[in-house]
Amino acid sequence: MTTQKLAYTFEEAAEQSGYSVRTLKQQVADGNLAARYANTKGVIRHEDLAEWLDRLPAEPPAGRVKTKPADWWTEPEHDPFA
Repeated sequence: MTTQKLAYTFEEAAEQSGYSVRTLKQQVADGNLAARYANTKGVIRHEDLAEWLDRLPAEPPAGRVKTKPADWWTEPEHDPFA
């Protein structure tokens, strides 16, 4: 039986969600994501992370869609070092 953690460090939450620590901390600062603190160590409860993810839009904002894959430059015709 797998036990689910109750809360994640920012680094663990980033790994679980696929978003960067910077993005998560900005979302906390903006009031969009809840974090809890014991002294200076912040954690994000599993439920809060899941709820935040559920509130994200299903589609990217218009005009902000990436059109090239992240590794486009590794294709031979785009490789600046070839």
